[in-house]
Amino acid sequence: AVGQSGWPFLAAEAAAMVVDLAAISSAEAQGLFQVQKDKKSFALVFLRPASQLFPERAAPLRELSWPLPAGFAEAVRETQRPIVFLADRGLHMAGALPAALKEAGMDCAVLDSPQKLPDFLLAQAKPGGREPGWLGRLLGKKDSAGKARPPRVAVVLCPGDWAQAEGWDKRVRKTVPEAVCYRVTSEDPVPRAAQAVRAGSPVFLSREDPRLAAAVLEGVSDDAGAPSPSKVPILLLDGDRETLSKLARPLLAAGYHVETATDCPEALKLAGRQGAFHVAVLGMNFAYSYTYAKDAVTQLAQHLRQGDPDLRIIFLMDVYPLERALREMSRALELGADDALLKPPDQARLLAAVERASRRRSAAAAVASPAPPSAPAATAADKDENVVADRYDLVFQVGEGGMGVVYMASDRKLGRKVAIKRMRQEIKVRADQREKFIQEARIISRLSHPYIVGLHEIVEDAEDLYLVLDYVDGMPLSQLVSTRGRLSFVESRNIMGCLCQAIDYAHGKHVLHRDLKPANVMIDNSGYVKVMDFGLAWEMKATVSMLTQKEAAGTLAYMAPEQHLGQCGKASDIYALGICLYEMLTGELPFKGPDYLAQKERLWCQPPHKLVPELPAALEYVVAAVLAPDPRQRTASAGDLYKALCGIAA
Repeated sequence: AVGQSGWPFLAAEAAAMVVDLAAISSAEAQGLFQVQKDKKSFALVFLRPASQLFPERAAPLRELSWPLPAGFAEAVRETQRPIVFLADRGLHMAGALPAALKEAGMDCAVLDSPQKLPDFLLAQAKPGGREPGWLGRLLGKKDSAGKARPPRVAVVLCPGDWAQAEGWDKRVRKTVPEAVCYRVTSEDPVPRAAQAVRAGSPVFLSREDPRLAAAVLEGVSDDAGAPSPSKVPILLLDGDRETLSKLARPLLAAGYHVETATDCPEALKLAGRQGAFHVAVLGMNFAYSYTYAKDAVTQLAQHLRQGDPDLRIIFLMDVYPLERALREMSRALELGADDALLKPPDQARLLAAVERASRRRSAAAAVASPAPPSAPAATAADKDENVVADRYDLVFQVGEGGMGVVYMASDRKLGRKVAIKRMRQEIKVRADQREKFIQEARIISRLSHPYIVGLHEIVEDAEDLYLVLDYVDGMPLSQLVSTRGRLSFVESRNIMGCLCQAIDYAHGKHVLHRDLKPANVMIDNSGYVKVMDFGLAWEMKATVSMLTQKEAAGTLAYMAPEQHLGQCGKASDIYALGICLYEMLTGELPFKGPDYLAQKERLWCQPPHKLVPELPAALEYVVAAVLAPDPRQRTASAGDLYKALCGIAA
């Protein structure tokens, strides 16, 4: 507070001051503003409550950061002032503001240029007849002049900077003094605020998000480089504007800064400087021109990666024709894309894919940055058994296998959940078992696919060896089948689509799984399918036979006949997929033992539709082909299995 003796600090001693405008009077704020203006010896950051942005307060141009503050749309609905929103390009292309206003029960005029504002304001200024009462408005009545009243809210595309927006604000208030203007942007507020602080100007940030003040002050410290972004910038490309709008809205609502493009040259122009975007979501429109879409978008991805090697890329594929879409999804992943989704992706799946890609970029940046000076090594007596490498806090045990124990852990450095697999204590001293554990890491590290649990790193801490993996928050497929009894044909086919893509991808990398079963398949909370536990996987060398003589491994009920004899190849994984399919459809295993090999060699199992009459009879032929005892007569690939399932009407 300001007393008669002035401010209770010496301006020369203050490096920065963060002021809560809800806790001081306007006179006090003005006084502090004047002190900072005169001295310019400290950074001044005002935290402005959302209520001070509400339109009932007449004021010069104010800035809103997307998403809108809580209660703002309702405040717009209650006021009678003409309101102009000067929206940035990303918000305007997404139609985010009109959608938010419509949810609050308001219509608005949408203008693609500020040049059209005078006509809108003149329409507002014309005197009209008496406005209908609340019941009349409810019934859709017009005013007494017989004409529908024009909307009093306009959303205007204004891609320019703050100075240009200020110019339009002055023109608006000169024409209609009671009007209120806002510049609305999805841009990250931190870099511009840090720049203003460096120039000695005070800045205003949202009181509802005080972490922004910390980010700004951190960005202007003497030893800081560019401030850490508070919003992840996303590039979104698709040839269809309506699709762009639908994709952009959930990303904007989740707090991302989104820029959109309808063609490749426009996308390249937006990504003109390195680091402009962290994630690019690129849509392929096969319906217009398959060859052009495939070549142009993949070439764009390569150009973007040349400009920024750390850029993460997600492809969106037209779902029709399905065979082509699946082929291109696999090709996209081979080209190094982080993910590939079929259109239209549901919001949860799109957000999950972008979040994963953003985390990968952050992890890569953390690895590339120089490590801080290391602290003195802790003694064995000081070591906390629940902390790995002074970074990962073990929270609880989630599973245990032949090679190790799996924990859910918290990553102190990146603030995320991970799964950590620790080599079992009783086998870690054996050199051969330790080598198998490392072999598992080598295998998983080559697999980067949205439907396979990914490996972040291998960690040695004292004598222990750990794998740091993606943490999948969900349930095993085995638990889902057990809880539901069985799954429908459509549900089973959808899950098989993901499994088949994952196995096709692994086989393309010359990796067998050798222990596929529902317990090794996770369904996360967004519905994503993840294949895990490559502990029994084995590399396929191009120079050896497809049937590789290795020790028999795997769970008996899911093993192919040749695996019982110590032989394993691609066809063995296809066989295990068939067992998983049968169990999902019927809730039962096709072969119940104990003489598994004899039953499998004679194909002694009931057709699925005999156990569940509502299942398509055509499934009998698909199951018979995938469970053929002779691997040479079995369904050739995981992709062929899924193609056969797609050919059956639900």
